[in-house]
Amino acid sequence: MVGQNVQAAASDERARATYDDASATLHEVAQLRRHLAAQDAVLRAMAERLGLEDVPRA
Repeated sequence: MVGQNVQAAASDERARATYDDASATLHEVAQLRRHLAAQDAVLRAMAERLGLEDVPRA
């Protein structure tokens, strides 16, 4: 019984660490998407000012 409790606690700790890692990864991805969207807007505006045609839209 004690061994099972130790194993369960270790399993819970691993699950929590995995959850925390996934949560941090999702936060980073959201931040990167915002950055890339802002970068796309700047690049699109530059291309339009230069008179480039067929500026791709996301």
